[in-house]
Amino acid sequence: MFLDISFRYIFRKLKIAFFIIAPIVTIMAWIIMSLRYIELIALGNISLAMFFKLIAHTLPRILGTVLPSCALISLIAVIHDLKNNRELIILMSSGKSMFHIFSPMLLFSILIAMFTLYTQTMLCPSSHKGFEDVQESIKNRISMSLIKPGVFNVLGDSVVYVGGKTKSGLKNIFISHVSKGEHPSNDIITAAKGRCIRENGNYFIVLKNGYRQKLDENNSIVSTLEFSSFSYDITPFLKQNYLSKAESPNDKTQRELLEFAKNTKNLEMKRNCIAEYYSRLTTPFIPILNALTVAIFMLAPKGRKEESFDAFKSFLFGMVNQISVMTLVNLSTKNNKLIISNYAIILLALCILSIVLWKKKAR
Repeated sequence: MFLDISFRYIFRKLKIAFFIIAPIVTIMAWIIMSLRYIELIALGNISLAMFFKLIAHTLPRILGTVLPSCALISLIAVIHDLKNNRELIILMSSGKSMFHIFSPMLLFSILIAMFTLYTQTMLCPSSHKGFEDVQESIKNRISMSLIKPGVFNVLGDSVVYVGGKTKSGLKNIFISHVSKGEHPSNDIITAAKGRCIRENGNYFIVLKNGYRQKLDENNSIVSTLEFSSFSYDITPFLKQNYLSKAESPNDKTQRELLEFAKNTKNLEMKRNCIAEYYSRLTTPFIPILNALTVAIFMLAPKGRKEESFDAFKSFLFGMVNQISVMTLVNLSTKNNKLIISNYAIILLALCILSIVLWKKKAR
């Protein structure tokens, strides 16, 4: 029954439509998402290769969002084409039931749901880790280019002036640092040359052939120290303003989400981890909901005007399905008790749509 010619024919048309529609929608969504990071090329002075490497890691999350919509459009396009060519009437006249015609649609939606589940639970965490690694590399480049020549660069409690930049580094460097701790002091450091380096995750301005003058807390005694090499640490400022990394559940696997939620004392992060865990399991239901919706509105033979309107209604209700599930997922980050209601509402919707489709079959 499920592997006869009509089943394979409908399923083949669904595959062709999906593999035409999915790349187009995905690329469009990918381009829109990429516009958020275009400014990094200008502001961060990064290469196109690094830019494309960054946005490549956003693809799995985009796929998890757009694939249910692509599946919905494919279902509507194929059923509308079958009805326009009178193939649907021919199939029903030959004794094929509505459920028989629906079965390739159901298999197609289940396969999309399984791939969406794989994308959400396996690809998204690893790609997000890669995204953060590239972003960290970009931040490193930006941070190392913060010190601009010819201007007074304010870095927290320090003021850094650089006379110019050469291929080997910096020249004519002036640093004024005011300490506001228990023993306040004012340091002035001058050097003929230097360079910015990164070592073991820390950032330094390494100065060569200079002087360090220190004014004591009473502003009465100035001590001068001559040095051949001196490392000035700018890591605290950079980490506070540029290199800070917010904890995110997006880069964690399903097991890591549960373990982190169990061990963390941060209640907000705990809620986010639990919500992320279950959101990855609920969004794959969307293609199945959409398949049932399309079947209810479009499988019954009608007039041409009604068929076009049914296609519009199928798309509208399919998008409502997706928006509703995603809204419930977002709300569950604020209140984890809503997670149970997410499953309840989805299962209830599946039952109602199945009953409606069964009743249409019985007519």
